[in-house]
Amino acid sequence: MAGWEVAETPELNYMGLYSVYHCNLMFSSIEVEKRAEVIQKCYWPLLNLAENGYKISLEASAITLEYILELDKCWIEELKKLIVEEKIEFIGSGYSQIIAPIVPHEINSKNLRIGQEVYQKILGMNPRIFLVNEMAFSADLISLYKSIGIESIILEWNNFYKFTSDVTREHSFGPVKLKDKKNNSLNVFWADTIFFQKFQRYVHGELDRSSYLDFINSRVKEKKDQYIPVYTSDAEIFDFRPGRYKTENSLSVNEWEAIAKLYADLKKISPFVFLTDILKECVHGLPELYFSSLIPIQVKKQDKYNIFRWAVGGRNNLKVNSSCYKILAHCLANKITDDLSWKELLFYWSSDFRTHITQSRYQDFESRIAKTLDSIRSDGSQKENAIKAGGKMVVQVKENTIEISTGHFDLKINRNKGLSIESFQRKSDKKNAIIGRIEHGTYDDISYSNDYFSGHAICYDNERKQYTHLFKRNETIKELENCIVITANNSCNDKFIIEDVITVFDQYVELHRIIKVLDLSLNIVHPFIFTFLPDDRLRNFHYQTTCGGDKLHDYCLSQSAVQIQQTKHLTITALNGFSPTSGILSVITGNDEGHIRFEIDNTASPLVASFQYEDEVGIGKEKMPFCRLVFSAQEINDAYKGNTDRSKNIESRIRIY
Repeated sequence: MAGWEVAETPELNYMGLYSVYHCNLMFSSIEVEKRAEVIQKCYWPLLNLAENGYKISLEASAITLEYILELDKCWIEELKKLIVEEKIEFIGSGYSQIIAPIVPHEINSKNLRIGQEVYQKILGMNPRIFLVNEMAFSADLISLYKSIGIESIILEWNNFYKFTSDVTREHSFGPVKLKDKKNNSLNVFWADTIFFQKFQRYVHGELDRSSYLDFINSRVKEKKDQYIPVYTSDAEIFDFRPGRYKTENSLSVNEWEAIAKLYADLKKISPFVFLTDILKECVHGLPELYFSSLIPIQVKKQDKYNIFRWAVGGRNNLKVNSSCYKILAHCLANKITDDLSWKELLFYWSSDFRTHITQSRYQDFESRIAKTLDSIRSDGSQKENAIKAGGKMVVQVKENTIEISTGHFDLKINRNKGLSIESFQRKSDKKNAIIGRIEHGTYDDISYSNDYFSGHAICYDNERKQYTHLFKRNETIKELENCIVITANNSCNDKFIIEDVITVFDQYVELHRIIKVLDLSLNIVHPFIFTFLPDDRLRNFHYQTTCGGDKLHDYCLSQSAVQIQQTKHLTITALNGFSPTSGILSVITGNDEGHIRFEIDNTASPLVASFQYEDEVGIGKEKMPFCRLVFSAQEINDAYKGNTDRSKNIESRIRIY
């Protein structure tokens, strides 16, 4: 890279530029045999850029460093030298690139701890600044990072600003201290999607030099004292094309030389700095923010990058994720401690297997995870909670309903509407049932005048036509010693077969459902939908769940938050949801006047939950809230590959108590 122009560094005056390059040899659309080429074309020029006087922050997962060590040990040695010479600042992220808010706490903790051990082994250091994988963030992660000794994270500004309360544009000009409700805190440096996409467009020839510099200067003029995230994204897209999209620009120039020339121009505006330099400059401390998000999980970029793509998109993400939960259950039950076994599971949970993974790599991955599943013994699909099954139950089978009363709740099942739940009421609740059926015409607003059911499934085809099982099903009822079992098996318009087993114990009811997809045009599958019955309790509605952590976090359900969740895109069917990683979702209505808990068996299907909510529905004086809870097993998004490779049987199990 000889001949690169290096500008003199002006004195730092609370103005600085920084860039963080994300290195990921697990990149979904890059074949294994191309990795050496990526190192040569993308990673070596990055080191050369730092050698020529530009402060570079470089992030890589620990598994990426392991792959590089196998393929090009000299690159690792050069990286170590540049770190010691303070020409490169190394940023961590964990052993594998994992979407932390949709995996359980045990996996997140192992990913960070093993990642630090590998960083120490290969680089001789433990980074204290971590990049949040795919910028997928939840409140659970603040204490998690702190527990590993991590002091700072890099998080995307754009969606943080969109979804977080009490945030102003002023906060984008420098790092902040982010706190959770228990006062755990992390320093946060910003990545900015608009900035790094502008940078990519310039380097790829879509934006001319003058327009790009005008964009940077417009930001500089806003505020004298600020730090600008020039670039905070992939390293593998310069002088190389991963092949992720058909619309990728062809290579026409040496893009790393173009970057070097641009850096020379930028350095005349302001110096490049490390993130640690910024902390040293902020001698008066950082602005403090409490993480008060309108949605449980924030992610990066535009709307197509939402949590559904990793959870229920891809080639067969629901099955892959449930397989990972099964292996985790085995590891925990058998107290597996060796790091090789945990590394293998962290590898399986890599986000890249869930997006644009190549066919050959996916087949190898499927074969590898299948061998692991075959090698472990079955430990049962669900952690048993402390609920005991015994107790006295009374059953009444009527013409239209099955009514069951236990010591803890009353359950009414509609025999004419597919064994849906007519009502479920805990006996400890002060008022009426919380979930059940809303009859036609309950709301006088014509847009909400339909019947709304609970406990049923809906599947949608490519034309958004919906298919369900809300018809009489000729069920079988068995009264056993400690439970009542109701079963039914039906075909729904020759689109799918639904097999239901409803088991009622004294303290809970379990819904076990298998949906066998017959028509491959059914691309959207919601195995369970629950409707909350309208009364004033819904106006003070909140829920508790885990999104990657070990403790339940409390979230308020507001109309503004749910409106944000509604998709306006033809190719994206869901936006903002959450996957209860401990399996628990508790819903509290009113001033703790009503309470219901859903327990999802993630080893069967780690479903994604989302709420549909309106605070005031009606055209007269008596406006009422409207709320439904939807569990999703399959959605259309940018990473969705259709039904060809997907498991045709979707099994899910949920307990209600």
